[in-house]
Amino acid sequence: MSGSSSAKFVITSHGGKLTARLQAGGTYNITLKFGTPRRALLTASAGSLAFPGKPRSRTELWYGQAGIRGCVNRLAFGQQAGYAASKALKARLSLPRGGGGSVTLVVVSARSDSSALMLARLTLPVQPSKAGGSRQQWR
Repeated sequence: MSGSSSAKFVITSHGGKLTARLQAGGTYNITLKFGTPRRALLTASAGSLAFPGKPRSRTELWYGQAGIRGCVNRLAFGQQAGYAASKALKARLSLPRGGGGSVTLVVVSARSDSSALMLARLTLPVQPSKAGGSRQQWR
């Protein structure tokens, strides 16, 4: 579990093992943990985010998989996406193939009864994919 005091990021591989080393082309589970129930906006500097195991709603079809129209690297955990405030929110991160670099996850969250926002950020290194590919997708 890593991150700032406002939220904790738990990153696991497809097999459920905790990991802090990501690989280009890989898919990872992210659990955001908070001390109090919160709604959140999660962004990733690379790759795409999705709600794990959740059927696509009309809202998701209109606004895109990430809950915000045209932004696959953002995921909004709120009423429009069918989420109530929670102490734990789950997402799936799929990274592009190619050269390595890093990915930064940023979560902005708020309690449903408060306008006070909290921010947490986590940057993880990403190893190049074994199959290679385009380096243009990474900064």
